[in-house]
Amino acid sequence: MDGTEPNYTLNHDGHRTVPWRSPVKILAIALLSLSLSAFGDDEKPVNYCHNQQVNLHWESMLPESPEDPLVIKLYGLRVGLCQMID
Repeated sequence: MDGTEPNYTLNHDGHRTVPWRSPVKILAIALLSLSLSAFGDDEKPVNYCHNQQVNLHWESMLPESPEDPLVIKLYGLRVGLCQMID
């Protein structure tokens, strides 16, 4: 060894962990950057609930896969959220 310390530690399983890559730190940095970017925009956010092309896309997805639980849940979630913000 040349006297420098490694930039990682070993966890209880013996796996390497990099201190700055912990999930909590990554989440905190992501939330901070998102909150700071929200203060920088003076423009009104885009409301996709009133976008006719997006609405047609969602209306076409439901009949194409009526048995797909993911499509059904996403469609219901979108409709519910759009009703909440209107």
